[in-house]
Amino acid sequence: MRDRSSSARHVSERAKLCSVGSRQSAVGSRVQVTGGSRWQVATLALGLAISFSACARDRVTPVYDPAGTIRRLDYDTDRDGRIDMRAYLENGRTVRIEADGNGDGVVDRWEYYRADGQLDRLGTSSESDGVEDTWVVQSGDQMRVDIATRRDGVADRHEFHDKGALVRAEQDTNGDGRIDQWQRFDGGKLRELLVDTSRAAGRPDTRLVYEADGSLQRVESDIASR
Repeated sequence: MRDRSSSARHVSERAKLCSVGSRQSAVGSRVQVTGGSRWQVATLALGLAISFSACARDRVTPVYDPAGTIRRLDYDTDRDGRIDMRAYLENGRTVRIEADGNGDGVVDRWEYYRADGQLDRLGTSSESDGVEDTWVVQSGDQMRVDIATRRDGVADRHEFHDKGALVRAEQDTNGDGRIDQWQRFDGGKLRELLVDTSRAAGRPDTRLVYEADGSLQRVESDIASR
């Protein structure tokens, strides 16, 4: 049996491939190939056949709306008779993917796509219980992780990574929508913590500085007035 986690990791390209293949199949009878050699046409047909074959191995089931348009592709990636991945389509393109990575029947991974087909953000469930509480957005070497620590769908902690390393974070600890803690990291270790002790002002008034071993070096108060 194939590893479900691996299947979930590679879900994006399969879903997009099969959604494109389904769209091409649907419109194929209306497309006339002109100006191409038989070799080009044969190559295109072979490519589509390979695509459909790959989809068939994953047991893909299309779901149509009343107008006959494919709205969803259901996948059984390990062929155990249970759906473990769904790709949602709009105008023939994948806009969202939901996957069950550990095979317990509960969605634990969500992928959201922009109009250009690029991944916009990746959602996960920290408890693997179907509750989406962590979102990752990446651009080059920069990555932001938004976390709903209360698991209520509202991100109240934001972590910023550079080249795979956590460099800073900010958090709303009381859920009022205002950031009241700012953390700076060096080499993966917390080196500075700025705190809004009122938890209402939206700006820090106290600074805690840490040694490389994690011990507290000093505390500076009333920094907002400096």
